Amino acid sequence: MQVYASVKEEDVPDTRILRHVFPKHGIFISYRQWMNLKGLKPSEYKGQLSLF
Repeated sequence: MQVYASVKEEDVPDTRILRHVFPKHGIFISYRQWMNLKGLKPSEYKGQLSLF
């Protein structure tokens, strides 16, 4: 989430971040899984992120 927050701007789509920025940080995640994680509350991240 920190990487996403540092890069996200109004004119930068999530797909571009997933495709170009996340892999530079060693994060490989599908768009569908990202949307599921993005919809979670911060307290729920820990259980879901342990899958990676």
